[in-house]
Amino acid sequence: AAFDTSNDNTEEFAKTPSTDATDALRDPLDDATVDAGLKAAAASRHLIASRAWLAKARQLRSVLGLSTGAVVVGGAGAGKSKLVECLSEALASIDGLKGELYVIDPKALVAPSYKELLFGRLD
Repeated sequence: AAFDTSNDNTEEFAKTPSTDATDALRDPLDDATVDAGLKAAAASRHLIASRAWLAKARQLRSVLGLSTGAVVVGGAGAGKSKLVECLSEALASIDGLKGELYVIDPKALVAPSYKELLFGRLD
């Protein structure tokens, strides 16, 4: 799943209709609990956790809840790494489980068969 930190689409994301199938997949953590963890993680890095930043972090958390990974994209200095680090730290502080983060050099994605190299091939 691709995740663009430069596009403020949080309103569109919030309008996604809820169905019984997606309700069954909902995480029992409420936004206030996640936000508290995110604010603490941001403060430990001397970052300001704005409403828009918190919404992006919650959006990334939702995407990660539906897949085993995500590609976070955005311009240089947009805060991609800090957002992912803070989300990982916040979730670890809430549930006590440390997640694993893998950062891939974007230059590695130019090979013609980069998807196969990164994710394998299905025979």
